Amino acid sequence: MTENKKRPWKEPERLKVPRERVEKFAEERDQLTRKIATLMKEYRAHSGLSVREAAQRAGCHYRTLFAYESGARKSADVFEVAVFCRVFGVSFLKFSRDLGL
Repeated sequence: MTENKKRPWKEPERLKVPRERVEKFAEERDQLTRKIATLMKEYRAHSGLSVREAAQRAGCHYRTLFAYESGARKSADVFEVAVFCRVFGVSFLKFSRDLGL
């Protein structure tokens, strides 16, 4: 027989974040996405590689690199970006500094 016991703890309250703060975070994320896209395009162009060549050297599908360069990718995988930097002949530290991190 099972009994319905009350939970001995309270349910946690949902955090209430001001709308302005959420919008500010979204704007900052979009700016960072645009910066990543711009830098990836510049580095690839400077290396003289096409999107397909760079993606092949990085070991991924060309659409992955294209998504970064077009800004369609809303979150950046640090390891993928590091591999692309190596393919482009740029250190990840330089990329981070150019990005403003």
